[in-house]
Amino acid sequence: MENITVNQRAYRLPNRPLAVICADGCAEEYLSLGFAHGELPHLAELASNGYCGLARGALPSFTNVNNCAMVTGTPPARSTPMKVVK
Repeated sequence: MENITVNQRAYRLPNRPLAVICADGCAEEYLSLGFAHGELPHLAELASNGYCGLARGALPSFTNVNNCAMVTGTPPARSTPMKVVK
């Protein structure tokens, strides 16, 4: 298994393709109720056969800032070239 290092963190490459789905701006309750009521069957199947978790975003919430942080594994202050104006 091959390893790579990104932002001073070592990662083992997956042995099969990997997809990350970010449901930006979606409250956890929407997903759990949709799963329970059978309204999200395809997403529920993906979640049950893989991993489903929550990530706390940076505030104020900016989609690109949070997505860069998730992809790079670093805090928003280090993962994006944008300067967030408070």
